[in-house]
Amino acid sequence: MGYRSPTISKKDDNHKAIESLFNKLGWSTLDISALKNCADIVCGKGDAVKKVTIVGEIKDGDKPPSQRKLSKGEEEFRDRWRGYWFKIESIQDVIDIDRTFFGGGNGV
Repeated sequence: MGYRSPTISKKDDNHKAIESLFNKLGWSTLDISALKNCADIVCGKGDAVKKVTIVGEIKDGDKPPSQRKLSKGEEEFRDRWRGYWFKIESIQDVIDIDRTFFGGGNGV
């Protein structure tokens, strides 16, 4: 049995800005980017009536499409996930996700 040393996943350049905007819009966030073959972030928002939890794979929308592709493990995770899953490439994607679940008027 061989030993495989752990690897550290590299975060996309826009990861911090995307997580920060989710927080600004009232979402709780959990950075899970260190997990391989998973997503990068878990986000939740809600009140006593409506609660939403999503997972997101963050990709840098400023990079060429070939560098924004999901890995095989990320694709498999997306295909198995039974909840809300989003590929998040930009600040606008975060705004669109917020509006999808909580309407307009978010102050951004």
